[in-house]
Amino acid sequence: MKTIVTLSWFHRKIGPIVFYSYPENMLEEDLSVRIANIMDQTFNEGFFTHSFKNVNSMNYYFEIHSDWARGNKEMLMVSVIFEQQTSLDMEQNVLTLFNEFSERLQSNEEIFTAFYANDLNSFDDDIDKDNITKNNALIKLWVKELYWAALEETREKSDEEKIASLQEVGISGVYAMGNASEPLCQIPVGLNRIGIVQLGGLNPVAAAVEAGIEIENIAESGLIDFEQLHSFSQI
Repeated sequence: MKTIVTLSWFHRKIGPIVFYSYPENMLEEDLSVRIANIMDQTFNEGFFTHSFKNVNSMNYYFEIHSDWARGNKEMLMVSVIFEQQTSLDMEQNVLTLFNEFSERLQSNEEIFTAFYANDLNSFDDDIDKDNITKNNALIKLWVKELYWAALEETREKSDEEKIASLQEVGISGVYAMGNASEPLCQIPVGLNRIGIVQLGGLNPVAAAVEAGIEIENIAESGLIDFEQLHSFSQI
């Protein structure tokens, strides 16, 4: 399935529902119900992941002020739904997008009116009707913008893009790159990490062996903070 972004809302009469999803008309009914029902399992504002069968989601539950809701708050949850497994970097990047999205809603004092578009005919005040219509269009625009931003963060990057990102932080000479959580060259790789083989070269060591010098070569694997490493030219 393709990536979908949803905004769920706790309806005061019928409970949690998916208020809007994008791309439109792609969210199947059973998945819509499953996503909305996640809100019933959420008690604290914040980020969390959820999965069922082959569908994964990153979610963010938050609240905004409302003059019309019970307790003067609307309960909301924004979700990114897709099939692939999440990584720590992906979750962190999407969390940043979710924070920006929630802050956008919380900073607009009238955005709560958007959620009452289906009750438009029950309002007599023309100003209320105008606010509902205007903010309903605005919040859908924001969900669409979130979709395009999330799509970029969750898409599978090419090897060239990954290597370019490494070069930006000073990691060059990449010979091979593994997949997340999978062994590389028979060396175990931790959960949500990737293995990298860099070009270092053993030719000088081979030359020493050929010259009759006894050499002991020990292959090592382990974790070290990248900031502790130095360029070989400085050693």
